[in-house]
Formats: sequence, C-alpha cells, structure tokens
Amino acid sequence: MKRTRSDQPETVLLEVLRFLRGKKIPHLLIGALAVGLWARPRTTLDIDLLISIPENFNALSDAAPEAGFQVDRQWWAENPLLQDRQIRLRRGSVSVDLRRAEGPFEQNIFQRKRRKRLGENTLWVASPEDLILMKLRVGRPRDFEDANALAVNCKKTIDFDYLSSQARRLGLVDELRFVLK
Repeated sequence: MKRTRSDQPETVLLEVLRFLRGKKIPHLLIGALAVGLWARPRTTLDIDLLISIPENFNALSDAAPEAGFQVDRQWWAENPLLQDRQIRLRRGSVSVDLRRAEGPFEQNIFQRKRRKRLGENTLWVASPEDLILMKLRVGRPRDFEDANALAVNCKKTIDFDYLSSQARRLGLVDELRFVLK
C-alpha cells in the first residue's frame, strides 16, 4: 500500500497535537516515538499519547472526525475494559492511542514532562525516567529493549534516585535491575 504524506506518522502526530491543543486537552508523547526522541528511533506506525481528561471520552471521540480522524470502534469492541481509559483514532494506516492518565504515577508524569523538538516543531514528551518506568510496567520484550535503550542513551542525565524510588513504589525493582545491568 502506497503511503501519502498525510498518513505518515510524523504528519499524523502533528495533526493530533493540533487537535488536542484546540480542545485544550493536556497531552504528552509516550511510547515508541517518545523513546525515539530520547534514544534510538525505531519503526512504528502507532502514536501513543497520555492525556489528562475527565473520564468520559464521548466529546473527544465525537469531535475526532471533524479533525480528520476515524474512531476505531472495532478496537473498543475488542478491548471493552479500556473503553473508559483509552481511545484509538486512525488516519490512514496510522493509529493514535490516547490514554487517559490515571493514578498518582501517571498524573506525576505531566509534572515531569519535557519539551523536545521534532523537525521544526516542539512537543511535550514524557521524561526518560518516566518512559523507562512505563515500559517496565507493560513488560513485553520490546518494552525492555526500549527501557534499556533509554537507560543507555540518557545515562548521563537520568535521575537514578527518582527512577529507583519510583521503581520501589511501583513494584518494579527487579525489572529495573534487569534493564540497568
């Protein structure tokens, strides 16, 4: 399938950021694209954003088509436990997961967010420490690789005291040890 400029991940990311800013929804980049801004980039056709929004996604999903995004209702049907926590949008072959921040850890990520450049644009991104912890919480092999890449690439600037204390609080001490060795 031939991809057009309008369904390239970077183009879709900029459009979804414009959409969220227009709706005044606090947001920051997480996932593989965020890892790629801190460490080594890797191929991905999905965009992951953490958003701070009230529980109800209805207004957000209702407004998405006006911005050129399709709400992936099939995904919601296949993931009913995430219906009040995450919405998946699509534009072409690119999926955009908007995950509502829950709990103290995820809310704290917004306090620690950092600005990064993407081409001529700037965007908010989760800190390397918080990305490592998020990746360890998910715990798939690819997530451990991403966490390790972040730890290696950002080792001179990582706040290891914060990382260690949060790993203890989240029950991720063994996972963090594994990634840092």
